[in-house]
Amino acid sequence: MKKILIICGLLSISTLVGCSNSHTTLTFKQDEFSIYSGNQVVVNEKYKGITYAFVDNDYENINLDATTGTITYDDQIPNAAQVLYVANYKNIQSEPVVITLLHDYEEATIKFQNLSDYIVDGEFITGTASLPYAVTYTLKNKIPGISINEYTGKVSYTSNVEDGIPFVVIAHTHNNVEKEKTFYTMTKNFITVESNRQISEKGSNQRATFVLDFSANPSVKPQGIVALTNEKNVLIDSSNYDYDATNCILHIKADYLNTLMDGENIFKIITARNAIKVKVEVATKFIYTAEDLSSINNSIESLQGYYILMDDIDMSQYLAKGGNGYNDGKGWTPIGLYDDVLDYNLSTLMAFKGTFDGNGHVIRNVTAIRQDERSFNCGLFGYLTSSAVIKNLGVTGSFKVSSYSGGLVGSNAGTITNCWADVQMEVYSGEGVYRYVGGFVGNNFGIIENCYALGDVLCDSDYGAFAGYNEGDIINCYAIKSNAQRFVGFGSVPQSSLLLDNLEQMQNLNWTEIFPDEYWILQNGQLPSLKNTLQEYDIRRIVLDKIVLESNYFIGDNITFKTIIYPSSFQEICQDQLVYSVKQNGGVYFDGNVLHTLNAKTSEVEITVSLQYGEDLFQDSLTIYLNKKIEQLIMEPSMTILKAGNSYKLTASYLPVDATEDIIYNVRGSSLQGIILDGDILTLEENVVADEIEIFATSAVGNVRSNSLIFPIDKIENLGKCILYLDEITNISLTLDSKYDLEDMVITCYGKVVKYDLANNTIIIQQDYVNDFLNTQIPFMITLKNGTRLRFDVYVMSHPRFTYDYVKEHEQEVIEISSAADFAKYFNVLSHDDEKYENYQKVFVLTNDIDFKHQTIYGIGFSSDQFEEHSFKGKLYGCGHTISNFQIYENELALSSDPYPAKYGVGLFGLLDGGELYDINLSNVTIQGNNFVGGLVGMMKTGIVENCAVINDGTSKITASDYSASNDNIHVGGIIGIVYGGKCIANYYWNTTINAIG
Repeated sequence: MKKILIICGLLSISTLVGCSNSHTTLTFKQDEFSIYSGNQVVVNEKYKGITYAFVDNDYENINLDATTGTITYDDQIPNAAQVLYVANYKNIQSEPVVITLLHDYEEATIKFQNLSDYIVDGEFITGTASLPYAVTYTLKNKIPGISINEYTGKVSYTSNVEDGIPFVVIAHTHNNVEKEKTFYTMTKNFITVESNRQISEKGSNQRATFVLDFSANPSVKPQGIVALTNEKNVLIDSSNYDYDATNCILHIKADYLNTLMDGENIFKIITARNAIKVKVEVATKFIYTAEDLSSINNSIESLQGYYILMDDIDMSQYLAKGGNGYNDGKGWTPIGLYDDVLDYNLSTLMAFKGTFDGNGHVIRNVTAIRQDERSFNCGLFGYLTSSAVIKNLGVTGSFKVSSYSGGLVGSNAGTITNCWADVQMEVYSGEGVYRYVGGFVGNNFGIIENCYALGDVLCDSDYGAFAGYNEGDIINCYAIKSNAQRFVGFGSVPQSSLLLDNLEQMQNLNWTEIFPDEYWILQNGQLPSLKNTLQEYDIRRIVLDKIVLESNYFIGDNITFKTIIYPSSFQEICQDQLVYSVKQNGGVYFDGNVLHTLNAKTSEVEITVSLQYGEDLFQDSLTIYLNKKIEQLIMEPSMTILKAGNSYKLTASYLPVDATEDIIYNVRGSSLQGIILDGDILTLEENVVADEIEIFATSAVGNVRSNSLIFPIDKIENLGKCILYLDEITNISLTLDSKYDLEDMVITCYGKVVKYDLANNTIIIQQDYVNDFLNTQIPFMITLKNGTRLRFDVYVMSHPRFTYDYVKEHEQEVIEISSAADFAKYFNVLSHDDEKYENYQKVFVLTNDIDFKHQTIYGIGFSSDQFEEHSFKGKLYGCGHTISNFQIYENELALSSDPYPAKYGVGLFGLLDGGELYDINLSNVTIQGNNFVGGLVGMMKTGIVENCAVINDGTSKITASDYSASNDNIHVGGIIGIVYGGKCIANYYWNTTINAIG
C-alpha cells in the first residue's frame, strides 16, 4: 500500500525532545501504526498527565482526544493517509511515530464485461467494480486514430484506423485500483444482422427475431453467437433467448421482452468476431385503427406510452356521421390536451408526453370542425410536452378550429423528426387574440427537424405556412406559399428552412442532399415519402376486413370475405392458409372465402377466420346480419296538404311484413329550396319555393318502388318587418292588400292567439304585446279563413329612429353621401388611395338613394396577414335609402396586392370590426367571392348591423364558390357572410331572416 506521509521536513530529535529527564522516557510499542477511526495510540508508560498531539497536521476532519489518545476521522480523509504523532509529559516529548489512517471497507476489484476482444467503432468497453464504485477508462498508450471516453468507455476510430490494431485499455476505480486488457480494432469483415431493429407489443406473445449474416467472415459461423448482453455488456440469461444455428436466427423470447420497460431497449449479440448492436422497441400498444389512435387519450398513463403505427389509417369513416369519432359533427379530438389553468402541472396533465413512431405510415383524412375548448391547440396531436417524441409520420386532412393549431401538432415542446403534413387549416375566431396557426405546427417551443408542410392556411393574423409561432428550433424544414406568405407567422424564423413558391418548386429540390435516406424515399421530381424501416419476420395479427359491415346483405347472397394479415409482407404468402368458418351453420357454409347464404335459417351469422403459423394460432371474428328483401312498397296518404314551417314523418307499408330491407324516401319538385329530407323526416322551411311536391319510397337494394303521392304546399307569405322605436312606440299597425279577405282571421304570436282591431284592411295590435321584447324578433302569424298564412315580424328598438336630423344633431363631423361619386371620394371602391383609410373611422349618412349604374366596385375593408389590416370601424346611417346596381367580386385588397386573399371577405363592406351600419337597403346587386361573402358585409368581427335588407327584387345574386347559402365550409349570407361577434338585428334577405346571415 502506498504511504502518504505529510511531513515537509523531519524536525531534529533534539528539537522534539527538548531538555529530557534522563530518568523519564516516553516510548511507543512500535514506530508505525495502522488504525481505524476510534482506535487509541498510547505510550507504554503510565504517568499521570500524559497528553498526545499531531505534528504539522493538515487534515481538518481528524479529531484527537489529547488525554486518551483516541483518534477519530470521517470518510473525507483519504484511505491510508498518514500523520506524525507524539506524546508529551511535562517537559518530555516522545519520538514521533507514523500513523496510517484506514477506512473500514474492502478494496474493489475490476472485471471487464466485454465478451469479445474485437471492438467496432462506437462500441462501449465496460468494466465493473466489485464494489459500488464508478469506473473510468484510459488508453495505456496513445495510438493514432483511437480514443476512448473517460466516463462512458465509448471507443472511437478515425477513418484511417486499420483492422486488427491492438490497444490496451486501463479501467480505474476507487483508491487507484486498476485493471488493464488488450482489445483489437475491427474495421472490416463484420458479422451483421439483416435488420437491427425489431418491435414487440407489451403483454403479447411476440418475440424479436434477428437474422445473422456471417458472409463477411464465414470461419466464425460454426461458433454461432457467444452471448447476448444489454447495452452495458451485462449478460442476458440464455433462457431468455434461443439461437437457430442452422439458419443463423436469434429469437429473444416474448416472456423476457414483457419484463422490459416500454420504449427502446439496446442489446448486443456477441459473436466470436464482433458484437452486433441491435434494438428492440417495446410498444405500449401497436396502432392499427382509428379507435386505437383515439384510445391514446384515455388516461394520464396512456398519454405517456410508446406507440408504433402498424399501417396507414383512413379516418374518413371513423369521423363521418354515424362513426365512433363523429362527436356531434365536431370530429377529431387531438391526442394530448391542454387545459387553460394557472397551474402548469394541471394544465398539461392530459398532454401527450410519450413517443409516437409512425413507422413510415400515413394517417389520412383527419378532420375537425369545432369552436369549443378542444379547438385550441388542435391538430392530429394537440399539446406535446418536452418529453414527447413524434417521428416518421405523415398526415392529411382539414381543420376548422381555433388558435394555436397546426396540421400535425397544435403546440409542441417536444421533438418531431421526419414527418410531413398536408392539412388545410382554417382559423377565424373573431376575437382580438393572436391566432398562431401553421400548416405543420401552431406553437413550437421544441425541436422540429427534417419535416415539410403542404396544406393551405386560412387565417387573419400570425399564421405561417409551416408554423404559427416559433420560439424553438426548426431545422431543415420546408413549406409552400399559398394564402400564407411566410414560413413562420410570428417569432424566430429558422435559417436552415425554406418557404417555396409552389408545389413544383418543392418537388424539384435535390432531396438526396437534404433529407436522410435512412427514413425517406428520395426520387428526382417527386416529394419525399417515408420508408417503413421495419423488417418483420413474424405475423402480428389477422383482421377480418370490416368493409363487409358497410353493405346490406340478403339471404341468398354470396358474400366474399377478405382478411388483412399484418405485416403485409405475409399477405400473399399466407393468404391460401386462411380458414373461414361459421360458428353455427344455420344453412350457410364457406367455399374458400365465399359465404353461401341461400339456405340461411337465421339472420345473424358469426364468422371466424383462423391462421396457423408455426406454433401460433391467429384468429378474428365478426357478426353479419342477413336482411330479407322487400317485394312490394305502398305509400298511403296520411295528410292532404303540407304546411311550410312544419315537419312530417313519412311511412310506407311493405310486403312481406318480416322484410328487413331499408326504405329510402324520395322527394321531387320544381324547386327543393327550403325542403329538407332526413331519413323519414320531411321538413318544410318557411321559405319553401315549390307549390307542390311528389313523395315516393324505394327499397335500399332491391329497387322496388312505391306509388307516388302528390301534395300541395301551404306556403307562408313573408310580409317583412315592422320597426318601432323607443321615442315613438305606438300600437302595431299593418295595412294589407285588399286582395286578402281578413274576415275571421286568426293572429298568433309565439303560439298564443293575439287580440286585434281591424279597420278596413289595417290590422291594429296593442303595443302591450311587444313592450317586454326590446331588440328582439317578435314573429306574428296571420291565418286567413281560407287557410292562407302570412307572417310579419315586429321589432322594438331601444333607441330613437336614426333620421337625418337625429344623426346631424347627435353625431359630430358627419359626412354626407349622396352619390356613387361620394363613395369613391371616401372609400377605395374604385381605386386605391392609402389616405382614404383614415375615413374608415368616421361617421357617414346617406342623403339619397345611391345608384352605381352597374359598375364593378371593390368591398370596403379587408383582413390580411401580409399587409396591415383595414376594417370599417366608423358608422354609416342609411336612413332607409337604397344602394343599387353594382357588382363586387373582391375586396379592396385586390387593388394593392395578390387578388387571391381579396376573394375572402367580400361584400359592400369586406371587413367590419367595430363599425356600425343602420337602415341600409340593397337592390339589384351581384356579390361573389371564394368564402365569407355577404351582400352588405363579408366578415363581421364586432360592431352593429341593424335594420338592413336586400330587397326582394328577384335580381340580386350573392354567392361564394358556387354556393348561394352556407354549408359546413362555405359561409355566404344575403346580408352578412360570417359573424364572429357583435350585434345583428332585423336584417332581412328577400323579406325573411332565412339565409340573411351565413
